[in-house]
Amino acid sequence: MTSTSFDYQKKRKFFLFRSLEVISIVEMLFIYIEKIIGSNPILLKMSTLLQISKSHRKKRSNQSAKFVANPQQKVFCLRLTTMTPKKPNSANRRIAKVNSTTTNKGFSVKIPGENHNLQQHSTILVRAGSIRDLIGVSSIALRGKFDLFGVKNRKSSRSVYGLKAT
Repeated sequence: MTSTSFDYQKKRKFFLFRSLEVISIVEMLFIYIEKIIGSNPILLKMSTLLQISKSHRKKRSNQSAKFVANPQQKVFCLRLTTMTPKKPNSANRRIAKVNSTTTNKGFSVKIPGENHNLQQHSTILVRAGSIRDLIGVSSIALRGKFDLFGVKNRKSSRSVYGLKAT
């Protein structure tokens, strides 16, 4: 036997010994996990490349897409309707289907307070804010600005409903 073949056999034995050692460690780990979990078989699934790299997922923004650049927006009314809220609540909430003057996209707006003087083609100011009761309504009309007047005979929370102190 030459010295090169001896080195090769020595390396091969060492590699086999190391691989057996690793396999025995893995077997011991499986036995330990099986004892912890119980008699249920363990199904290990490898994660895909898309799951590992989350760069393919688009991040959601917290703010509504309509109000990313500015806090309020000037819109005009297309249609004024009422809407019933989700399950535990019951009422007729006043909403307006509006169209933006800048982006020219339509969406629904809640009109807060009692009564309103809006008509079709009225101009109003809108701010972002979700109404949990109403599905698909993600903005609120600001009272006391443009064509939407404030609530009459309002004593409390006047700033919300568009009235100055008298």
